[in-house]
Amino acid sequence: MIRRWKTTEFLLSLAFASLALAAFQKMARSFGWRAFLESPGGSSLLLLAVCFPAIAHYLAKSDPALPRLRLWIAAPFIAMGYGVFKMIMQEFARRTHEGLLYHADLAFGWDVYDWAGRGLAPWLSEIFGAAYLFYFLYCLGRAFTLTLRQGADEKMERFALGLTTTYILGFIGYVLLPALGPRYAIGHTFPPTGPLFSPLAVALVDWAGSPWAVMPSMHVGATAFVLFSDAFHDRRWFALGLIPVLTVWASTMGLGFHYCCDVLAGLACAAMGLAAGHFLPVWLPETRRTGARVRLFLRRLGAHGDVP
Repeated sequence: MIRRWKTTEFLLSLAFASLALAAFQKMARSFGWRAFLESPGGSSLLLLAVCFPAIAHYLAKSDPALPRLRLWIAAPFIAMGYGVFKMIMQEFARRTHEGLLYHADLAFGWDVYDWAGRGLAPWLSEIFGAAYLFYFLYCLGRAFTLTLRQGADEKMERFALGLTTTYILGFIGYVLLPALGPRYAIGHTFPPTGPLFSPLAVALVDWAGSPWAVMPSMHVGATAFVLFSDAFHDRRWFALGLIPVLTVWASTMGLGFHYCCDVLAGLACAAMGLAAGHFLPVWLPETRRTGARVRLFLRRLGAHGDVP
């Protein structure tokens, strides 16, 4: 089934299947196995786990007719994964770990509540709000420019592999260590004092994001992956993105969405994503080629009289 699959597609399919299995086990243990299928979150996660491999398999058979579409197919499923995770956490409340993350921050000598919990200056709040929203433009825009310029070549394939791996690590963190962000853990903190961008950023997370998707910060992980990838391959884009990306990282704490340890974990995910994009193969090993080599080897053995 996975003939002509990319490693990106296999890893994301494996991640969705593993998350669905983990959610099913937890729900079945607490509420019975039917709870998973009856809940919108559980059934949506199961749908993701089934639909993505099916679409990946179809595109694998259609390649190279749809190479650019195939590069982007993971993006909407990753976005839907955030919504599904939010639905599951809302339906099946469980113990969260924001206290652990906060005390980890204190161990580093950093208290996000003391810095920004009572509100920032309006101009700084607006800068952070604009930076938080810039994350979407930066990651999607940079990937789009690479796709337009290079198509589905080796560099773009490895970029997609590394970025997808970064997001998969993020989902694993959300499942293993769910926690509310600082602004949601303690009410009436981190007021968006700016007139436009900071309230918009908060409204966007409230509506489309998940307050439990905290550890690690993918605002940090994804932007760090793109930035450091440019540092190796395109120094001009690295120079253009450095200051905005650093501001994005600060905004995740200044607006109360993440703890300092989330930022550090996001950087670690980016480093592992870069390593995956560099060392992992773009394509899974082809079973057809492996079988052909085995048959050729057996024929050669037969020609020398070593096999009947």
